[in-house]
Amino acid sequence: MRHFIFILLLNTFFSLTWAQEKNCHCNYYNVSEEVLEDKITGISLTDENIKLPEKEIYSQWSIGDIILNNGERITKRTIRYDGTSDQLIVSATDKGIKVAVEKNTIKGFDINMFNSNKILHYKKIKIKLFLSSEYVDGYAQLLVSGKTSLYAWRRLQNVGPTDNLQTHYSYIVVKEDGTIFHFLVYSRRYIASLFPEKKNVFKSQLRKQHNRVRNEDQLIKAIEFYNTL
Repeated sequence: MRHFIFILLLNTFFSLTWAQEKNCHCNYYNVSEEVLEDKITGISLTDENIKLPEKEIYSQWSIGDIILNNGERITKRTIRYDGTSDQLIVSATDKGIKVAVEKNTIKGFDINMFNSNKILHYKKIKIKLFLSSEYVDGYAQLLVSGKTSLYAWRRLQNVGPTDNLQTHYSYIVVKEDGTIFHFLVYSRRYIASLFPEKKNVFKSQLRKQHNRVRNEDQLIKAIEFYNTL
């Protein structure tokens, strides 16, 4: 019980910090005029002066698809997700520019990871702030789809006075009725508490599977299993 209460307190604390920082994305770019490329509206970026950590997905240019609001898919574009500002960046090599796509014009995007067959699916979803009635649009990676969906929001934030960037993870569960839960830390007890209608059987089955829900892989398996109940 003490561990469960501790997780609730941590989620509350970190959510307050996140709420305070949600409008504090540093402007790492000098921007010029709006541009229209294909059917993509955005802002031309003229000065990428941020150094991103090596081996981070945010520092890699990849081939991917962009899904417009009308469902149309623009394929095989050179794109990158900027975790510092929650923006999709498109490289327009023919024009010698990079474009930060207007978030209100697309539904999401898929990133084909180099050197693997892995495809990262990102969707623009409404995320409810803790202790607030406000919702914000964010690009979250879809980890589990089904009657209950699981998303991960991976952001880069400055740590300390040296502007050291570190990856911060938060997770979003969207239930079938549209209820949204946003959390940063979790456990088997906490995840089971999100589903009171099947809490006991869900938690019991997780115990039998020896799934303590202590890491992302176990969290994914837990939500995938819940969708079978």
